[in-house]
Amino acid sequence: MKLILLLFSAAVLLKAQVTPGGSASSAGATGPTGATGATGATGPTGSNGSNGAAGATGPTGATGASVAGSNLFSTIASTTVTATSATTLIGSVTGSTTVPVNTFTAGQYLQFSAQGFISTPATPTSLKIDLNIGGTTRVTTGSVVTIASVTNGTWRLLCGVTTRTAGSSGTQIANCIFEMTGATATPGELPMQSASTWTIDTTATQALDLQATWSTATGSPSITATNIAAWIPGTPLGTTSEVYRRDFTIAAGTYSGTVAPTADTISACASIRCRCDFQFVNNNSVTPSLNLTYTDKGTGLAFAPEFMSPSRNNASGTFQNPWTGRRILDAASSTTPSYIVQLSGTTTTTIGFNVSCFAP
Repeated sequence: MKLILLLFSAAVLLKAQVTPGGSASSAGATGPTGATGATGATGPTGSNGSNGAAGATGPTGATGASVAGSNLFSTIASTTVTATSATTLIGSVTGSTTVPVNTFTAGQYLQFSAQGFISTPATPTSLKIDLNIGGTTRVTTGSVVTIASVTNGTWRLLCGVTTRTAGSSGTQIANCIFEMTGATATPGELPMQSASTWTIDTTATQALDLQATWSTATGSPSITATNIAAWIPGTPLGTTSEVYRRDFTIAAGTYSGTVAPTADTISACASIRCRCDFQFVNNNSVTPSLNLTYTDKGTGLAFAPEFMSPSRNNASGTFQNPWTGRRILDAASSTTPSYIVQLSGTTTTTIGFNVSCFAP
């Protein structure tokens, strides 16, 4: 009986432990996010973008001042005046009737010349001629009676204007003569005088004008200008125009041949006569061997002895300081002139070099 009870208890216990078809347990919670991985390698550089649009063109620079020996303007057409109000005698021109800024300098002389023909009626009439500078009448004939019954008589005006002082309150003075012929060879002369200076701003542009005014239109008087010009005569003594300049230094060091510039050309003197001045300034306590070779219109040569000694040194063997040389370039040429500087030896400090070329 005990055995039977023992087997029955074991069977019940086994049934309780093994239950077929039991439900699965629920999933566990998600674990925390792992750490961020290392940054990957940088990719290759992309291709360059297209160039941007070009910027706008800058403003035109101011017109440079005229220099001695320059023609300011000259008429290329005749102009006739019959009006009873001030009317210009200057028609179409080459150049400009506007004088550029800073053209008028202290002591400068401006010459103004005009010619043409004139016709007057049998009844005498009056004519006034004015020279205007900067929009203001500076000298005038005033209203004067002309010679009567003239047909295509000749007239001329010669005027000189001198700038006494320059600047925003510069001063000028002028005196002129107006002449015309009549029925005979005897001319009539009208002075255009300025006994004192007038004030003018030479740092600003100034317009030139020649005007005529008739007192009446009765009888059809007329004055025609065929030639009018204004210019600054000649080139002042002792002055020329610099057409080429080069400044550079030869640095300290050891040299055995050509140094800057290498075959530098002087294009401005290719077809005109020039005077070129060369100068070296030596700051060394010792003297290197210096040689200047110049290609004069296609012919290679060193400076002649009259310009410098062949060794480029003085009698004691030391470098002349400063050394200067001059070469005159003739107008005829087949090759643009050039020059090179050759140096042999050691320099402890710089050597300065300058070349300036001038045209008359």
